[in-house]
Amino acid sequence: MKEEDIEIEKVILGAMLIDNIGRIEALDIIPNSQCFLLPENKIIFSAIQKMSSNGSKVDLLTLAQYLKSIGKYQESGGGKYLANLSSKISSAAHVDLHARILLEKHIRIQLQQMLNHSLVKCTLEEENIFELSEFIQKGVTDIFSSNMNSAEPTMAQRIQIELENRLKAQTKGIAGVSTGSRQLDRFTGGFVNSDLWIIGGRPGSGKTSWLVSEVLHLANNGTSVGVISLEMSGEQITQRMISNLSGVDAIKLRNPETLTPEDLQRLPFFEHKISQLPIVISSPASIRSQSIRTKAHIWKKKFGIQILFIDFLQKISGTQVNTKFGSRDQEMGEVSATLKTIAKELDIPVVCLASLNRDVEKRSDKIPQLSDLRESGNIESDADLVLFFMRPEYYGLTGTFLVGSEQYPVDELAVGSLAKNRHGSVGEMPFRFHKTIMRFSDYDNNENFGF
Repeated sequence: MKEEDIEIEKVILGAMLIDNIGRIEALDIIPNSQCFLLPENKIIFSAIQKMSSNGSKVDLLTLAQYLKSIGKYQESGGGKYLANLSSKISSAAHVDLHARILLEKHIRIQLQQMLNHSLVKCTLEEENIFELSEFIQKGVTDIFSSNMNSAEPTMAQRIQIELENRLKAQTKGIAGVSTGSRQLDRFTGGFVNSDLWIIGGRPGSGKTSWLVSEVLHLANNGTSVGVISLEMSGEQITQRMISNLSGVDAIKLRNPETLTPEDLQRLPFFEHKISQLPIVISSPASIRSQSIRTKAHIWKKKFGIQILFIDFLQKISGTQVNTKFGSRDQEMGEVSATLKTIAKELDIPVVCLASLNRDVEKRSDKIPQLSDLRESGNIESDADLVLFFMRPEYYGLTGTFLVGSEQYPVDELAVGSLAKNRHGSVGEMPFRFHKTIMRFSDYDNNENFGF
């Protein structure tokens, strides 16, 4: 315990006692009393934090009275120690800088302790190296998450936030970032921060194509997008983006010798356009939920991502190895809970694709239901919105297909079924799926989402 560290603690507490603004700044940065090393200072900070949350006036006299009322007056150093704190400084200038220094030192100590423990575990042959990797990643993320100040806003502040959000929604027409689909926006209000979306469908339903269409729309409109793909490689997703945006058939890009001179002349413009978009893609062979959480935090800080897409849910492993879970359903429940945590921690929408079981194919209309989610666990309860896709053509259906109250030709038809919407109504809507370029659009609009 260095003398200069103790002096910083005393300066911070002194500033909190003599200046209201200084106290607010310090409380906004320092999450709890564990950041202090000296026991007396821990007690004093906890007392000031509690008094502030109760709306009590904080100064030397009121603090002393409060400490006496909870039986902590002598443990905090008594009157002489308290008086010395308030007399050490003449102003609260730079208290925010001192508070950040204190927080950084506390985090550094926690990291050292966790990494020292990990180093010991690393030397033990019986330790599973992959579980150890997850332990380290989780430890780092938890340390930073627990030290982010979680002071709750007052109801007056919440009302102000609500008014500001309402004004933004009135200006934009929706609460969140537009999905690019007018009909989907009407149901959902767009992609709203902290929401978890689950996009379900059987193979061939167009889930990944919808994801690519959305990523292009969002990035083209200035939204920074993160994509974690366990289904396709980053190169395959990029290839789909090029086809989607350029209009060159996807099969031609997979077989370059079939590209026409017109295609070759057209492609460079759109390839350059995509290269400038704010998109970051990771395509690991496998990943655990905690690794996604860590990656999302890094991407938020490094690239400023505003939305995260994941393809797909059932390929994500839980924090523990499978055998330690009671069932795969429970493991998927842990995964979906982590995805919802990421959405709330980073205050961004998280959109995750999910596969369905075969029960949907036993029904005549082939429209998915919530019970069709494979290994559903708590997925349904964790999700804020669940959107299913089905393509009648995929099942060999011909003629027309009923969507809502209208019949639509099955050619290029994709049925979107919003089965859960925590914020509004549910229902079905028609989309157009352009098979050759893997592009989604509203049925009455041949343009890609928002382009």
